Amino acid sequence: MNFCYLTIWGSSYSFTQTTLRFLMKILDIKVLRGPNYWSIRRPKLIQVKIDLEEMEELPTNKVPGFKEKLEKLLPTLYDHRCSEKVPGGFLSRVEEGTWMGHVIEHVALELQTLAGMDMGFGRTRTTGKKGEYFVVFDYMEEEAGVYAAKAAFRLVEALIKGEAYTLDEDIRNFGKSGKIPGWGLQRAALLMKQ
Repeated sequence: MNFCYLTIWGSSYSFTQTTLRFLMKILDIKVLRGPNYWSIRRPKLIQVKIDLEEMEELPTNKVPGFKEKLEKLLPTLYDHRCSEKVPGGFLSRVEEGTWMGHVIEHVALELQTLAGMDMGFGRTRTTGKKGEYFVVFDYMEEEAGVYAAKAAFRLVEALIKGEAYTLDEDIRNFGKSGKIPGWGLQRAALLMKQ
């Protein structure tokens, strides 16, 4: 059993990953079409409003094994440069400690890329209320973008809880839309076999 230790305002707390039950929640998902608050050049964006709840106090470097599990499940995240602007930049941010909304952003982008829709624009910003964030990323196909948001959320939550997660169902569901290039599904299937 993994124990985590957390200090908030001078008080220390310990917990196991199994005690994290109500980790985070999606408050709203919006499909943006046309110029918007986030970008005038990227008219097709998904905006997810999330509440990190107790995870607001637990960045990625405070969750035992999180980076390793994420990297094993999605090794292609190495290609995400993030603000570091170098290959592996995003994974460096995960190792140093970043918020779960930021991870959801990159996972949603990568899930779409694996399905043959190479997307790369994303932002995660606070709403101004403690623990609440807007996670924004671009999409090629609306249905796939919304699905990627929900799947990324499930995947990240499973990793936090220490639960097993496979990409099988996600890849099948991307394929059901009929708009996903077949070569993208083949690429994703190969990744799952690694």
